Amino acid sequence: MGNSVFAVSNLYKRSRKKKKCKNGNKIREDRISHLPDGILQQIISLLSMKPAVCTSVLSKRWRYLWTSISTLNIIDQPDKCNVQDRIDKMRFRNFVEMVLLLHNPTFKHKVCLFLWMRPHGSRVNKWISTILNRKPAELLLDIDHGEHPLVLPCSIFTCESLTILTLDVDSVLTIPSSICFPFVKVMNLTNVKISCDQEIPKVSLTCPNLEELHLTDCLSKWDVDAINIVSPKLKLLEIWDIEDAYEHVYDREIKFFAESLLSLDITSNLPYNLSLHNISSLSEASINVYSEYDIGHHLEKFIEGIYTVKDLKLSIAALDVFIHICGREDHGWKFQTILQPFLSNLKAIEFRIFYGTDVELCLVAFLLKNARVLVKMTFISSSTLVAKKQMEIQRRLLMHPRGSTCSVIHYS
Repeated sequence: MGNSVFAVSNLYKRSRKKKKCKNGNKIREDRISHLPDGILQQIISLLSMKPAVCTSVLSKRWRYLWTSISTLNIIDQPDKCNVQDRIDKMRFRNFVEMVLLLHNPTFKHKVCLFLWMRPHGSRVNKWISTILNRKPAELLLDIDHGEHPLVLPCSIFTCESLTILTLDVDSVLTIPSSICFPFVKVMNLTNVKISCDQEIPKVSLTCPNLEELHLTDCLSKWDVDAINIVSPKLKLLEIWDIEDAYEHVYDREIKFFAESLLSLDITSNLPYNLSLHNISSLSEASINVYSEYDIGHHLEKFIEGIYTVKDLKLSIAALDVFIHICGREDHGWKFQTILQPFLSNLKAIEFRIFYGTDVELCLVAFLLKNARVLVKMTFISSSTLVAKKQMEIQRRLLMHPRGSTCSVIHYS
């Protein structure tokens, strides 16, 4: 803490610059002290907690300013497993408890807790409970739990003040079969593992006011057979989940009920059954799905739920899955049923780095036949193709029947 005091003192001293008056005499000007308390507290809020508390030594006026700042940034360092570090950890624990005891904001505030849980044990759970009792508007927990399980207090589900919740805890959270976040509007979950305390592991998560949901490396880790997420006001859903957990979660059912959803962005190997329901206002969707396993069934089911999307972006990997579905005779009719709602409005298609393989040409044939309002289909061939091969591809393209009488094919 000594270095923090030195740094803060220097900052304060630099604000007391010497100026010359007209008569040549030097006077000291304290610029910071002329600022109102609210602005000073905003400045202190930008600091991590130790230097923020150290501002209390600058003067009597500064002594208690930090106790009402709008943001608490409590940051711990990874332990080094030596004697001095254990002493430092003990001091840190005492420091955190002092901060939580004295901090008493009179307005909405944010609390960020970054720490390694191993040297602090069960105290972390008590700190979280204390933080929630102070009714924060925003809570960020970034905790490496080590060998100690992190048990979130039940009050985190019902805290009336909490509107933004960010959890990166890499721990198992045991929850009841039905939970509700009644007031949270923005939720960010990273590495959060969920298990259910019921004999049949099925969970229902209700978020009546949630508008944004970001899930990173979570869905594959949830130890439940089925989960329903109900969020009538959800507008943005982002999923990043590339864990290799195919064999363990293939039959898992994950359902989203979000009738107000506008934007969807998913990057996943889709090892589970993910589906969206009551989706009618979806404006844009970006789907980056890839896997070395057979996920055709999962992708089909997922696509069926977003047929009303106006702007659809599919990654090359996702298109490969579609191509293989298209190329299988037993799935051809279903493929047409799934994509028909998209095809009814499709006017332009572009293929880049086109090789002209049999499966690619199969997809082209399907689209040309079923996209009845298609105006233009563009092909940009792979630079590795020789002229003779390109001529053969063009010939095969022109032979395919077309559902649109005004469609044009451009090949380059």
